Amino acid sequence: MEFMQKNFAQVNWIDHGYDNSPTSNREDINCDGLDSTSEFYMGDLWKKYGVKYFWNNFYEDSGLYANSSFYSFFTTPYSGWGDPFSTPEYFRNPKDQ
Repeated sequence: MEFMQKNFAQVNWIDHGYDNSPTSNREDINCDGLDSTSEFYMGDLWKKYGVKYFWNNFYEDSGLYANSSFYSFFTTPYSGWGDPFSTPEYFRNPKDQ
């Protein structure tokens, strides 16, 4: 995180949690990353390194919007339809306001 902040001024956290087993990727948002009682809690590091925006793979991988695709476009649901879905493509950490 230090390298990314120093070299790229990153403010994004991307969960690559395709293997959220009991022993790996526990720092993900949908695992223990937001649990302040966990040894894998990331909130203090996100704050230290200025992370403000988060991306999680759940909405892409869950199939929740499988019937809302517009083929040949990269986003699912297709973002060109406006904002009809309750889940944004990114969100700001509410604890960082």
